[in-house]
Amino acid sequence: MAKANIKTRQVLSEDLDKVPPGIDAATFFSPIIPEEVRKSVPLFHGSSREVLRGLLQQIMQLMLTDKYEENNFEINLMAHAEESSIIVTGLYLIIRTAIKNKVALKSMTTDLEKMNVPVNLITDIKILLQRYRMHLEKSILKNVVGFPTISKLRWRIDVIISSGLVSRVMRPRIMMQVVSLLHNRWLPNLCRVFS
Repeated sequence: MAKANIKTRQVLSEDLDKVPPGIDAATFFSPIIPEEVRKSVPLFHGSSREVLRGLLQQIMQLMLTDKYEENNFEINLMAHAEESSIIVTGLYLIIRTAIKNKVALKSMTTDLEKMNVPVNLITDIKILLQRYRMHLEKSILKNVVGFPTISKLRWRIDVIISSGLVSRVMRPRIMMQVVSLLHNRWLPNLCRVFS
């Protein structure tokens, strides 16, 4: 009987170090929690708070400056480079997804608690997001790939009613000029002739 209780406690303590199954849709990662985050949660429990704080600070600097220099990004704080890269990737995905999806801090905190992320790490992430959220949102929006946006549009329809020089009479021609926000100048004329 005592052996069964010890095994049950060990199983429960091991389960508290992992992301529980079936909670994917209930988190801000919906519909599925990335595998990198799942793998990093047990490693969060095995790392010291100072190491995780240092990695969080470096990730924040990377996200704010968009400049990556391998010499400045020290992930050699742990014994195994593979484990530290999984931790960095997991932390980066947590922060980036929270910022990109504009998750409220309270719901992010409860979701990370459901995922069994250590409370100290949740507190550190929350403090950094409170401090740098506006700057992070600006940097993420600046790097979004999307369709070009038109800021100005000029158009005109020309119809030749009669002419001895042109064989195509009564066919409309649309002339357009566009200013793109990306280029901020008038782009060459676009012309379309309808038959």
